[in-house]
Amino acid sequence: MKPILFILCILTSGLLACSKENKKYCWAIVDALGNQYGQECDKSEKEMAEKYSNSCSYYKEEDQKYCWMMNGNFIKNASEAQIEHARRCFAQPAATKVDCSYCEKLYSREKRTYKPNSTTSYTSITFKTYCGTDLTAIPANKQITRKDDADSLIIIQFSVDGATW
Repeated sequence: MKPILFILCILTSGLLACSKENKKYCWAIVDALGNQYGQECDKSEKEMAEKYSNSCSYYKEEDQKYCWMMNGNFIKNASEAQIEHARRCFAQPAATKVDCSYCEKLYSREKRTYKPNSTTSYTSITFKTYCGTDLTAIPANKQITRKDDADSLIIIQFSVDGATW
């Protein structure tokens, strides 16, 4: 009977020692703006909470990195913990995982033509990464007609290099 109790005690103590609270990880240390400036390894979640009173000062580093779309912006090589940290601590909206190879960086502008006298004006050029359905919505000729009526024509133009429209 004593050997069975001994084995049960060892198994029970082993399970308690391996609880989530005692597991050791590497942690990214971030400033008030979310910029990573350091790393601490071989620390448990409890140890980090004791050292840093603000849970927004750190997040668990993970090996698995993904590409994300968050608030219309493309984020490359970020872990789920990093994205969750941004959402929780900096009031960022939910992010969606996207295929990293299925994105394209494009310049865009609006071309506005006043039909009665054929004058044309352009908005300022923006630069953005488009992924997934946002990218497939852009036609092969890289132009989307936004408005076409009797007196005006507004076209959104896209360019790979910002010079060829």
